[in-house]
Amino acid sequence: MPLLTCADVLDSLRDAVRDYDVKEVCQTDLKPLSVMLLSELYAKCYGKRYKYAYLHVNNMNTDKYRKWVLQWVKREFHLNIEDYECVVDLNIMHGIRDPYKVLITAESEAYSPEAAALSKGEDDEENDMLRDLYKLLHYPSPLRLFITLSSDENHNSLLRKTSQKIAAYADILASCDIFAVQVPTGKLSSHTCTIAHWKRKDHKKKAQTLMERLL
Repeated sequence: MPLLTCADVLDSLRDAVRDYDVKEVCQTDLKPLSVMLLSELYAKCYGKRYKYAYLHVNNMNTDKYRKWVLQWVKREFHLNIEDYECVVDLNIMHGIRDPYKVLITAESEAYSPEAAALSKGEDDEENDMLRDLYKLLHYPSPLRLFITLSSDENHNSLLRKTSQKIAAYADILASCDIFAVQVPTGKLSSHTCTIAHWKRKDHKKKAQTLMERLL
């Protein structure tokens, strides 16, 4: 798998925002955008070469916009859709029988008050965002994304807590790359998105970061 950069992830997220045609990301938008982002990254990493590649994701048949995203993924990236969660929120794997090979995984956390609670000192063990990050870190995958929705005020505390959690489990993460994707609340033309990258074998080091507007 080729090594991705923060710029690669940002470019793919911008493509997703453009195709989904959204100017401000709300809670219900983050999961469809996450599906589109993972699909774009799958193509960058693997070039659609797997005939039996599957995207596991639930609650994507609830409205016409999410259904459109699923059709887009099937058409553009030839991914088969499995309408259930497989350990984490989003999971792309390939194979026709055990053992399946996991390619990309992600947690998509859109409930921004959880990020606000962190900035106010909520214990890590009580925070749903960090509990899902914990789950992401413990499920083997070569590429993992922690995609969150947070305001400018809560940006720094969320990134700091994410970095601390990743560093704590560095010994079990040596063979994977991890990206944190912090999508801003509010208009995308007025607020910056942050991409942070912890490279394989360097999870205790400070992440490489990129902060830019999506529109």
